[in-house]
Amino acid sequence: MFEKSFHILIITFTSLMVEALSAGLNFTSCVLQNCGNGPNISYPFWIPQNQESYCGSLGFNITCKNNNPVITISEDDYILKDIFYSNNSFLLADADVNDKNHTCPTPRNNFSIDGTPFSYGPAYANLYFLYDCSYPHPRATYQVSCASNTTYHSFAVFHTEVLREWNYSADSCQGLVNAPVDLSTENSLQMNYTDVLRRGFVLEWSGVNCSNCDRSGGRCGSLNNEFICFCDNQPHLGTCDAGSPHQLGQCPSVEGKRRWMKTLRNLLDNMGPLLQRDTTIMKSRKSPTH
Repeated sequence: MFEKSFHILIITFTSLMVEALSAGLNFTSCVLQNCGNGPNISYPFWIPQNQESYCGSLGFNITCKNNNPVITISEDDYILKDIFYSNNSFLLADADVNDKNHTCPTPRNNFSIDGTPFSYGPAYANLYFLYDCSYPHPRATYQVSCASNTTYHSFAVFHTEVLREWNYSADSCQGLVNAPVDLSTENSLQMNYTDVLRRGFVLEWSGVNCSNCDRSGGRCGSLNNEFICFCDNQPHLGTCDAGSPHQLGQCPSVEGKRRWMKTLRNLLDNMGPLLQRDTTIMKSRKSPTH
């Protein structure tokens, strides 16, 4: 019984040391990232290829593709054109539509923010694409000629009500897809649909604003789904110069980290023979007597 309790104590102590040491390393781990093009990536966004999950939040993971920051929503890739950290919003655009090598850059899947931590920006609107329709629509906002031929017609409208007003049935089309766009400027109707799509749209998120932590010299992150301001001396719940220190306590200095690592290595080295000895004892107790 004593050996078992001792082992539990050692394992618990080791886990706590590893957790605390990791917290001390968070400050240097959560530095600004960049894919080459586009905005700098920082909390709540994070790049799994380059960072640990505590540098960001769930649902904000970014992938670098062709030097562009890309987020996947509704199983499609969207390029982050800009991130407005001051008001918790970002501008994104369909990656396929922005690929100038595509001969017919049109959305093929419906867009939805269901299951994401995002909400639509104030200038958001849906642009509806109707594909392979049996006959054209006389009041279509945009003709999609690259997806049309002599038999089938494709077009886009901002309001599906215009279909009913002209007794146009969407059932005559083989596909109906919604694509979010931004109507913050008044010249959208003077643009072609590809330019409207490439301009992108704005999504927002709610949560703690990182600017106060940044101004105090910290780097934002999270532990156990709780916002943390990682500072060079210890993690805080608010900022580096105000707010309560995180319960993990003092983060070690560089010299302190070395001492912790040395202590941890010695502890693990000593645990090996001890565990091996007790395993041998337990086996001998279980062995049948003759």
